[in-house]
Amino acid sequence: MRSGPAFLPAADTMRALGIILAGLTVLLGLPAPASAEIVDSTRYRSWARHLPGTSISRTSEVRSGPDSLVTDVKQTLIEVTPEKVVVEVEVTFSSKGQVSRAPPRRVEFPARVEKYSDLLSPEIRARFGEERMETVEVLGESVECRVIDFEGTQSPRGGGAPIKVSGTIWISEQIPDATVQLIQNAQQSGPDGQPVVAVTYTAVASKKIRN
Repeated sequence: MRSGPAFLPAADTMRALGIILAGLTVLLGLPAPASAEIVDSTRYRSWARHLPGTSISRTSEVRSGPDSLVTDVKQTLIEVTPEKVVVEVEVTFSSKGQVSRAPPRRVEFPARVEKYSDLLSPEIRARFGEERMETVEVLGESVECRVIDFEGTQSPRGGGAPIKVSGTIWISEQIPDATVQLIQNAQQSGPDGQPVVAVTYTAVASKKIRN
């Protein structure tokens, strides 16, 4: 095992690494930008329905040209209080037959959040569409989801032209951590306006152990 995704391809996929991390932000529990309205956290409510020890895994794939990176994110509920839940996160990366595992970390999700602040990466400034309902098959269940489309721009972590992002997220309190599926497309252009990297990120709930 290696300690980090050091085996990633060095060209377009490396430039796409910020997009990869942006997609993972939702699953890792990193903070996102503020909005005006304070609401009950769907993420908190989804975890609070379960006992400590419950876990959820999500498999994601990032594609950039011929390259791909598969990530498995396992989250395990540690503690529930009226103010927050504590979750342990384990991340495994695989690409071209090589596997890398990040050290486990614990994150906290508050019971109240600013609306949509926990959906996307803090580098993304997005406009959200009207919510709609859709029933999807996941983990052997029919799950009714809130579906939200978004589009906006992402500030690259290494500088450069803004990255155009768009996508759709499926959310349900039936699934621990609430994210049933996330599809995010991103494209960055060079100085001549031509695309230099295009990435599709897809994450789907893949395994659940319920306590």
